[in-house]
Order: sequence, then structure tokens, then C-alpha cells
Amino acid sequence: MRRITSLNSHKKSEKITKGKSENKFKTHLLPANFTFNSEQTANWLFNILDNDIDGYINFYDFGTFIQVAYLFAKFDPYNKGKMLAGDIYDKIGTYSDYPTVSYNIRERAKRFNMLNQDVYVDLMRALMMFRIDDIMDANVRRSDKTTLYEVELKHIFSNINLAAVPDGYLNKCLRGADDNGIPKYDWECAFISTMTLTLNYFESSVFYATTIGANLTLSNTAFWNVDPQFNTEAEAPAS
Repeated sequence: MRRITSLNSHKKSEKITKGKSENKFKTHLLPANFTFNSEQTANWLFNILDNDIDGYINFYDFGTFIQVAYLFAKFDPYNKGKMLAGDIYDKIGTYSDYPTVSYNIRERAKRFNMLNQDVYVDLMRALMMFRIDDIMDANVRRSDKTTLYEVELKHIFSNINLAAVPDGYLNKCLRGADDNGIPKYDWECAFISTMTLTLNYFESSVFYATTIGANLTLSNTAFWNVDPQFNTEAEAPAS
């Protein structure tokens, strides 16, 4: 299957525009309006499936998407469009019903145990979790399957909409350097750290949008955001 749309820019797939509402609750502003961009989202989805970035997806790639999407819908009876990480770990990791799914799907569901079990995961981020092994297999070196150079890691993350993460989080995953002194990162550590921050960001964004939409007055909850493009209207949280 060939890509039919081009990737125009490296921005978040669920395009978020800054809310113009007055900050009534003296919180650190998060975007209040979510605008779905179908073309951009399709590009991010294609990049997740196209693990070797050659502009094509094969039957294995497409089959993985169908299996994950089917199981996600099956275990989301209220059509929330999201599942708890703990439920994905439990239900997909032990799935044995018909139609059958591959062993890889069940095995990779174990990685969700590395996330907060009560955090919500949407389908696209879930697909990233199931596909990250395939993506990394196309990029790691023969003698070291666990680390990547910074440029390799950030290039992968930028292709799948995980680029907006501060270096401080990635630096926790530094694992020495090569013979030329170039630092290397543990890719799984970096991926889980990035995914954790991303999921927390989306959950906080939903909370903020709900607060504004329902005109709620919060006494003990403050919102803040690590994404630089949305921090221009708010002061940084006090240290």
C-alpha cells in the first residue's frame, strides 16, 4: 500500500489551537479547543505503520493495524476512543478468542505494564506501543539492539508525533557514548518516558477543556503544559 498523501509538517496530529478564554481560575493555560485534522492524522498513522519510512506499508503492517484496531474497539464498549493502560495489558495480553490475533500482539501488550495503569491511551498511541519494536528494528545496529544515537532517536520520534518532549526527559535515558564520544540513548527508556509525558499531556488537556466547557470552578487543581508552543500565554509553574 502506497502513501497517497504527503507529510506537510511535523506538528501534532490532533491539531490544537490555543483557547482565547480568560484564565478565570489562574491556572497555567492549556489549549481549550481541539480541531481534528484528518489529513495530518492520516499521515501520522501512515508513519507509524511505515516502520522503515519507505513510503509503503505491506500486509504485515496493515494486518497489525487491523488486529490492534479490532481489539481496541472490542474492549471499548462505551466507545470512549480510549482504554486504560492496565486494561490493554490485561485484556489484549491474554486474549485467546476468535478471531485470533498474532502472538506478537499479545506479547507486546505486556509493554503497557510499563505505563501508569490508570492512564488513558487512545488508539493512535496504543498503535505506537504495538509498533515501536518494528520501527526500532529498522533502525538499530547489528551489535547493539538497545541504543540509538540522538539524531536517530529524534528523527524517529518526529516521524510519529513524539517530538515535543524536553531533552531533560530523554537525558535520563543516556547510556554512555561510542568510541568517538557521541552519546547514545536507550530507545525503550526514551520511548516509555516520552509516551508517559505525552499521555499525561493529553489527559490534562481534556481536563482543561472540560473545565472550560462545563464552566467549572476548581479550587485545588492547576494546569500546566510542557509544549513550548502553548506556553506563551502562561507563566511557568513555580519551582
